[in-house]
Amino acid sequence: MQSIWPYLVASIIAAIILALAVIGGYEVFRNTKYWVREQRIKRYNAERATQAAKQGEQQ
Repeated sequence: MQSIWPYLVASIIAAIILALAVIGGYEVFRNTKYWVREQRIKRYNAERATQAAKQGEQQ
């Protein structure tokens, strides 16, 4: 009868690799979401500055 230990070790290693991949994927998703939010804020601030400059020219 064969030993179960090699399969057990392989399954533990695979579970660890899968867990790290899921955690890494979540970190990438979270960082991307944060980056998109920052870009949206920068674009909004730039549009407000442009509108303020246009209003300043008109007066």
